[in-house]
Amino acid sequence: VDDSMPAAAQAYEEARGRKAVTVSRPLTGSSFVPGFLALVLLPSMATAFVVSRPPLRSNPSTRGSLSLQGVCMDSSSNKDVTHRQLVSRRDVFGIAAGSALVFSSSAVSAETPKDPKDKAAAIAKQMAVVMFTKKIEEATDKAIVLEKKGKFEEAEKQWNIVIDTYRQGGDGVVLSPQALYRLSKSLVFRGDVRAQLGQQRKIEAPLLGAVDDYSKAIELGTSPETQIKLGTVFVALGRYQEAEERFKKVIESSVGNEVRARAYNNRAIARGRMNKWTEAVADYNEAVQETKGTIEALSNLALAKFQTGDTAGSLTMLQNLMKEMPYGVIAGGEDVPAAIAAVQFASGDKETAQASLKKVDDIRFKDLRFVKEARFWPPKLVEALGSLIAAQ
Repeated sequence: VDDSMPAAAQAYEEARGRKAVTVSRPLTGSSFVPGFLALVLLPSMATAFVVSRPPLRSNPSTRGSLSLQGVCMDSSSNKDVTHRQLVSRRDVFGIAAGSALVFSSSAVSAETPKDPKDKAAAIAKQMAVVMFTKKIEEATDKAIVLEKKGKFEEAEKQWNIVIDTYRQGGDGVVLSPQALYRLSKSLVFRGDVRAQLGQQRKIEAPLLGAVDDYSKAIELGTSPETQIKLGTVFVALGRYQEAEERFKKVIESSVGNEVRARAYNNRAIARGRMNKWTEAVADYNEAVQETKGTIEALSNLALAKFQTGDTAGSLTMLQNLMKEMPYGVIAGGEDVPAAIAAVQFASGDKETAQASLKKVDDIRFKDLRFVKEARFWPPKLVEALGSLIAAQ
């Protein structure tokens, strides 16, 4: 916020808990704007200069990273929607709404227009920007709240408003090149909502909508994270070959270890669905190397080993992982207790397996549909768990 802004404006910014950054000149670029207009402009336009911290990322290699509940978190936790750890999208769109908008050259003047009609026209153009920005911010705020409440269909409608507003522009409003980036982000956010809606209702249409949103966002600006999300939805739709290709693009691009590990992990799942278990094990091994052996990556590898016939190796890995959780199951290791019981049963140690299954506190892992569809267990392991449950 410029030093010349009224004290009341500065106080307003402090009350919002924002950290303002001094810029070289007033945002309006003119000195004739009345004091009341400056205060009206401030809430929606000064956010263009808000400093936003990057989102906290959860471990990328978890099996749940492919869950559609985790797609939007990616800003998100990979385990469950309720575990997301993100910077508020309100902060993101505070920047989006302000930085995407500029006045046309005729609307900005270094000097005060002398003609009253020119003054009125300039103010009208500025107010057009205010209303444009306000519409985006209000819809964004509503979308965030609705998504947190699990009201994905209503949240989607609000993202529609944001996206349509960016695309249509407004009277007297000129969109800067950076607006394309912000539009791509809003497309990703709507894709996240549509992906969750598709999972919630078990219907295909929202998933196809998510594919469309992610694809358009990639066209506006390629993002490895968005590529992973698109591949994830392809898996949910059973389009495994397309998913494999998306993850391959990420793996072969210049990305960090965490992102590459998630791509390896998810490509392994896609390959497993195509019964390419040898290749899947290789991908899980790569994910382990990229993450330096996190419990999630090791757990995924252990389950895949069982599918390829390495029962002893799988059981040893799972038992070692259990030893690393002496005070109870931790995030990322949720599959381990039930998987141990299933592998023990498949190995012929039925009594030990039944005792191990009784120690599984998370009842979801006694639901075959859950381990198959949500946790992506290999077929042989699902079958072993089913036989164990039936034997009780």
